Amino acid sequence: MAFSSCTQTEQADKQPFKMITPVDFSHVKITDGFWAPRLHNHATTTLAVCIDQIENQTGRIRNFENAAKGEGEHSGIFFDDSDVYKALEGIAYTLANHPDPELERKADEWIDKFAAAQQPDGYINTFYTLTGLDKRWSNMDKHEMYCAGHMAEAAVAPTIRRPENANCWT
Repeated sequence: MAFSSCTQTEQADKQPFKMITPVDFSHVKITDGFWAPRLHNHATTTLAVCIDQIENQTGRIRNFENAAKGEGEHSGIFFDDSDVYKALEGIAYTLANHPDPELERKADEWIDKFAAAQQPDGYINTFYTLTGLDKRWSNMDKHEMYCAGHMAEAAVAPTIRRPENANCWT
């Protein structure tokens, strides 16, 4: 095995690393014939279907409402919170380039439900809130970190970077 090192002079002769300048997501406009129609359909159709499924078909948003009240049954699978967070993330990315006051109101409504369901110590997971908080963090197969990760991804989605929203989510 051979080791090598650079002297101070050799390092000075090398060009410094070039910095990559990030592009603000909200300044990217996709106008091609493949992705642009899909993004349009996502904004105008897919999100509406997702919202309907979450609110009216699966009981996923009801889990947050029940958790906020501290009563009622948990419906669905133990990791269903993650689907609501992923839909919210999709809403946030869509709002970054396609402002829609109604869609933004929906995001705010859901965020209010999350906040109401959150425990005083900051914990939020509707499955354990409704089936026994004493069991939280006891079985990692129940996807607590998975759901928390999806919530974090939704929380840092581009909507919070819009200048008019620099200090808050909505």
